[in-house]
Amino acid sequence: MKQLSKELATIALAVIFLLSFLQPFGIDQMSHNRMLLIMGGAILAVLSSAVSFAIVKKLFHCDWHDTQGLLLMHAVNIPLLSALTLSLVSWFTWDSFSKAWYCTAGEFSVINYLKACLEVTLISFFIFILQLYRMRNNRLQQELDEVRAINQLLDDRQTDEPRKADSEPSAPCTLTGNAKNAILEVVPERIIYIESMSNYANICYLDGDTLQHHTLRITMKQLRESLAAYTFLVPCHRAFLVNLNFVASISGRPSTGCTLQMFQVEKTIPVSRSYTQEIHARLL
Repeated sequence: MKQLSKELATIALAVIFLLSFLQPFGIDQMSHNRMLLIMGGAILAVLSSAVSFAIVKKLFHCDWHDTQGLLLMHAVNIPLLSALTLSLVSWFTWDSFSKAWYCTAGEFSVINYLKACLEVTLISFFIFILQLYRMRNNRLQQELDEVRAINQLLDDRQTDEPRKADSEPSAPCTLTGNAKNAILEVVPERIIYIESMSNYANICYLDGDTLQHHTLRITMKQLRESLAAYTFLVPCHRAFLVNLNFVASISGRPSTGCTLQMFQVEKTIPVSRSYTQEIHARLL
């Protein structure tokens, strides 16, 4: 509700500015009541937008937080607001809500309504662009806040989580490659990351306090099957498995892909967009 109120307030301010600057609907020809008409137009825009938001949410189950919801809201709002605006202009000009709906011959006509629709569409276009800009900035801020929260948690536990693996190691597991005698016995908690390179895999792990790299001829699919029981080893990219206990920090934006900085290694690990939400949820 608070966010909706902010959105409606933004619409009201945008309408006041655009009506004052563009002066459509014959506002430029008015010598009196110009500001009253502008304020009335802003109030009508807020009311019709609130109704349009409700209609779109009820019928299409869309919200104004996404582009589709905004487009549908404006599609519903333009004809509604055009009718209300034409009636308002008619009342300010001729003291009658209906006179603007008739032509000079005194017959009902849609010409003035269609003209009002064109002018309302122009104003709605500017407001739509403004809303897209604000929505993008809000999403960016949310992403940055989420990354900061994750990094704060990682900072708080960076001295504990990797050491947990030292104090409570499981039994070594055996990774068998596709070449003859290609075997690696490694404690899963000591694996930092695994990088797939075509039909080979570079396994980075700690042997005591020494960083080791071992290359096996094995596919990422085989590795995932062999290590499926160890839930702290998760895919973050089609070519990478990482140990969440060794993540030191995360950088970047979820919408464009993030990177992970791991303990003990200088290499940064990419996180593709398809895995970003899962990685964030596991780290929080």
